Amino acid sequence: PDFYNGIMEYFTQRQIATCIQFANAGADVLTFEGNIANGSMVGPNYFETNILAYEKRIIKAIQESGPFVLYHNCGDTNAMFDVYNRLGLDALETLTEKPFGDTDIDHALLVLNNNITVIGNIDQIEFLRTASRGEIRERVKSLLEKFKTRRKFILGTSDYISEGTSYENIKTFSDAGREFGAF
Repeated sequence: PDFYNGIMEYFTQRQIATCIQFANAGADVLTFEGNIANGSMVGPNYFETNILAYEKRIIKAIQESGPFVLYHNCGDTNAMFDVYNRLGLDALETLTEKPFGDTDIDHALLVLNNNITVIGNIDQIEFLRTASRGEIRERVKSLLEKFKTRRKFILGTSDYISEGTSYENIKTFSDAGREFGAF
């Protein structure tokens, strides 16, 4: 435990110093990479016992220096929402569903703090690359319909657009977001 806490303290201080440099350079939003400590790697109990306090300190330091905090988890999140609610973050991405994550979007809507902006949920690995334009439109429409009551949602993919994704599918995704996204 002493070695672990010493390492965590060292890297917490380093992360805070780096983030403050970005804030001083004018960053409006800083992405904080929570994807390593996701539901399949550590789970909520380990996270709460061994990670939560350190990440809360980093997030608080970022916010106190000006930027918003975008917490990135591109994997399993369903078990982590209750813990994530206590981090004090401003936004959470990517809400990855099966087969690349375990997010149940209905569960996320019920559990996540309404003050947290959520981002993502469109699978860019298979779906966006291979779906028809009609399927993309319907998926975007359905997702945006679910978030109408929450309002703090930014349509996006579950990570970066994959190579081999056609321009037509990206444009359809974008156009559908504009068409169905006005709350």
